[in-house]
Amino acid sequence: MGDGFLKGSAHLLYDGLESRRRLWHNFTMTFTRITIDPAVCTGKPCIRGLRFPVARLLGLLAAGETRGQILKAYPYLEPGDIDEALRYAAFLAEDETVALAPTS
Repeated sequence: MGDGFLKGSAHLLYDGLESRRRLWHNFTMTFTRITIDPAVCTGKPCIRGLRFPVARLLGLLAAGETRGQILKAYPYLEPGDIDEALRYAAFLAEDETVALAPTS
């Protein structure tokens, strides 16, 4: 691997201490509030076994709903559910690699 191995890459997996810390963080991250059960919401990740998909919660946040509005509208959710859904999304996004077309 030459000097240019990862040069210009969008993800620098093994470059420096920060990347190693991030990899270790993802390796040790556990999710106690996210459940996946084929019998619930066709196996989509849900909050605590409820029929409330993580994607729905993230969609509400992305649409601009506040934590307070979500917790009021869905009283069976807890603040920790929102925190864990965001950590789960970050965990999934960290693993995602997208090849970008070169620009001229």
